[in-house]
Amino acid sequence: MSNKPDERRRGLRVPMTGNICWQSDRRTGECRLLDISPGGATFEVPVEEAFRIGPRVRLDMKLTDEIEWCVTEGAQVVRKVVSVR
Repeated sequence: MSNKPDERRRGLRVPMTGNICWQSDRRTGECRLLDISPGGATFEVPVEEAFRIGPRVRLDMKLTDEIEWCVTEGAQVVRKVVSVR
């Protein structure tokens, strides 16, 4: 499996789906996790929420009612891409 030519992550992307919560600049919202690697994660948010995400983000995934996993904390937002479906 090879990474895309425009891929900037050093590690291999692993598909991973699930609903996660994001926090950035005291704002919060929900998004959908698409994939994860040692160097980053790809997540999808509605366009109107994408503008609320600042330069740093925290992603949390609720595993059970009692257990929450912090996917990343203080991660730098490298790029925002608008996709048309």
